[in-house]
Amino acid sequence: MVIIYQFLISKLNKLYFFLILFISLCSVLLFDSLVFNFILKYDTPIFTDSLIGHIIGKSFSAFIFSFILYIYLKFIDKEEDNGGFIAAQNREVFSILNYREKYFNLKEEKQHVEKKYISQIESTLNQISDGFVSLDTNWCYTYINEKAAEFLGKSPESLIGKHIWKEFPEGIGSSIDIAYRKAQKTIHFENYFEPLDKWFKSRIYPSPEGLTIYYTDITEKKKAETHNQMLLSLIETSDDFLGLATLEGKPTYLNTNGRQLVGLKSNEELADSITDFFPQNYKEVILNEHMPNIYKKDKWNGEVEFKNFKTGALIPIEMSGFLIKDNLTKKSIALGIVAKDITQCKKSEEKLISSEQLFRGLSSNVPVAIFQADKDGACNYVNEEWLKYSGQSFNEVMGFGWSNAIHPEDKERVVSQWQESIVTGTNLFQISDCFKKTEK
Repeated sequence: MVIIYQFLISKLNKLYFFLILFISLCSVLLFDSLVFNFILKYDTPIFTDSLIGHIIGKSFSAFIFSFILYIYLKFIDKEEDNGGFIAAQNREVFSILNYREKYFNLKEEKQHVEKKYISQIESTLNQISDGFVSLDTNWCYTYINEKAAEFLGKSPESLIGKHIWKEFPEGIGSSIDIAYRKAQKTIHFENYFEPLDKWFKSRIYPSPEGLTIYYTDITEKKKAETHNQMLLSLIETSDDFLGLATLEGKPTYLNTNGRQLVGLKSNEELADSITDFFPQNYKEVILNEHMPNIYKKDKWNGEVEFKNFKTGALIPIEMSGFLIKDNLTKKSIALGIVAKDITQCKKSEEKLISSEQLFRGLSSNVPVAIFQADKDGACNYVNEEWLKYSGQSFNEVMGFGWSNAIHPEDKERVVSQWQESIVTGTNLFQISDCFKKTEK
């Protein structure tokens, strides 16, 4: 039967599969009838009748068995797709006869492979830094990885099969609840989840089976962004010139007051080089002295002048240039510049100098000894009459040299009382009778 079946299946069209089965079975059964009758019935009166009867019976049996086998293979034992029956027609007979056993073995092997594959997927999902959650169409958890459970403050086992909004009823009506319910396609968004006091970046993937959600805890990132926004607001409202430049000296940022100081509008491009902020005759000094000092010592401080791009006017400033470094690598990443407009200070200083010069001019020739000290009690000016009275030179009087004009017997007492008056702020005592004339 095997030989006949294999021969016929290789020669005839597969659409005649029933005929192949019938011919194969009929050939075997007819051969069996011929052998039986020739051995046992030959030379007997009933040989012919017996042979004909067996041929008819075996042919009918072959038809019945072929029909049953055909029906079984095509309609009962077929695979999910129709390819299983067609493919089975090419198999050997023994393969077909053992098909069901092999099928269950393969099915068991498939289940084993699927379990192993699922285990590997779960292991991978538990190792990623993102939270991973799957919900069915009834809003129940079907899977939650360890990171997601950590974010939610619960164990995966305690959430599987539970309704998401029964576990977190305070989230009903929140932005994330609305996003979940309206998700018809992939959605990416950031949201604040008040019950946990955390920010999450979520990616929602809807499917007929429910929702798959990946989310990352970005609370620290949001805090950093808020901190940076506050810092930027502080920088923008500062009265000083605050700017950034590359290590090569190309400006990359300038705050609002900095732009106003040099005459640049908010939408105007910055200069190509920080040297463009200075007068032409000072650019070489910036390049050859100040910049090398910043790279060598990490900073430079001093008084210079900016130029106003709009008017060309020179603006006296007190500037500090410094290197900005990465907190982790300590590698220099940018150049920072802080500058303060000292125009008013310069004017006040000039007025003070003029006033001081006027005071000294007026007091130098009056017939009264005039003595002036700073807040620490050190002398910083005396007029000509005082010098004549004490017999000292101007340089000898400066600082605490004036005390050398006091009589030795009174010097210790006078200096002590002088220092006490400076500390306490009490009125100064009379020391005119304590000075001695120093003869030159």
